[in-house]
Amino acid sequence: MSILVAETLQLNSDVDNSTQPPDWAGFTATGIAVLFYGSNYVPVKKFDTGDGMLFQFFLCLGIWLVGMAVNAIRAFPLFHPTVLLGGAIWTFGNLFAVPIIQTIGMGLGILIWGMFNMLTGWATGRFGVLGIPPQVPNSLAFNYAGVAISAVASVLFFFVKPEAEQQLPQESATFEVEPGRRSVQTSDQEGSISVYDDVFANQEQGSSTGLYPSLSAGRRRGDKAPIVSQTAPVPAAPQQLQKQPFWLQMSPLRRRIFGVTLSVLIGPMFGVGFVPTYYVQAHVPGASKNGLDYVFAHFTGIFCASSVFLILYTVVTGNRPSGSPRIILPAIVSGMMWGVAGASWFLANQVLSESISYPIISSAPAIVAALWSVCVFREIRGARNLVILCIAICMCTAGSIMNGLSKT
Repeated sequence: MSILVAETLQLNSDVDNSTQPPDWAGFTATGIAVLFYGSNYVPVKKFDTGDGMLFQFFLCLGIWLVGMAVNAIRAFPLFHPTVLLGGAIWTFGNLFAVPIIQTIGMGLGILIWGMFNMLTGWATGRFGVLGIPPQVPNSLAFNYAGVAISAVASVLFFFVKPEAEQQLPQESATFEVEPGRRSVQTSDQEGSISVYDDVFANQEQGSSTGLYPSLSAGRRRGDKAPIVSQTAPVPAAPQQLQKQPFWLQMSPLRRRIFGVTLSVLIGPMFGVGFVPTYYVQAHVPGASKNGLDYVFAHFTGIFCASSVFLILYTVVTGNRPSGSPRIILPAIVSGMMWGVAGASWFLANQVLSESISYPIISSAPAIVAALWSVCVFREIRGARNLVILCIAICMCTAGSIMNGLSKT
């Protein structure tokens, strides 16, 4: 897969800004974007993300690293500061990704915000905004039908009820004993069950490495896991109690409403991310028409905004971030996967136009995410859920195919 990504980027770097790559390059980029967008949260599902702030910073760092690589492949094109805005808007929306996944699950969260992302991005490309020329597909009938079918599929996904919202630990705490020493963590359920873990596997195996992996950190092979009870004495000062985020203390119904509402709100933020790029291409004389030439500026906006949010967060919390340090490397890997998908999306938009590529890339990753939730993490169970999911996946696939056919 990495070789295919490199060859696709290299192909695009070999052509002049005025030369359009072949259609197969656009569809290949679309496939890569769909796969990586649907899978990029998988590396962090077994780790404690806390309230998500540390996670989002290192995720954005991984994104920026990919942006630097693309910038080097493109021989360091002209940097347009206006494009930074698109990345900053995306970062603000991404701050709420962790609360959404913790309340309604990865599959359902991506499905809902993906629908509103799709509608917003498709509309801005199809009809144009801020003086940006509209991108009219060759077959309007196929395009409109594809978007409508994908939207209906996303509505069906709403009725899928994941395990994440049904079985969450009611109360858990992290005790910071001394600086530099391993923390001792407790949970009111046996085995420290994570909202990201397979709930049933944790109950059957007695896993203690879910939401709070530090229970097993620092042990040598063969050592027995420490048994921690709620009544275990906690060393004296300095002590610091980190309670669960407020959204995990809600009732199941309120958690569902909270997660769905956030998904609806951040979808349009993701959908306008390409607008600054198209604005530059439409209004700046001599601006490159190659989408990859704007990847680094867009990703730099993402990283700069995440840095600002992290600084504000540490000031507000008194330099007491929430989350395990073990999230750092998985978050960077997750960000690099997102970066590959994002760069592929820029290429797909250039070759296929946003009105065609956007409905596919913003809706099809939901299929990949749902398959992860069903086959690996078992967040989605039950005959009713699986029937609805299959119907929605079939409709989403049909919509993506129709959008692809609208190119011709």
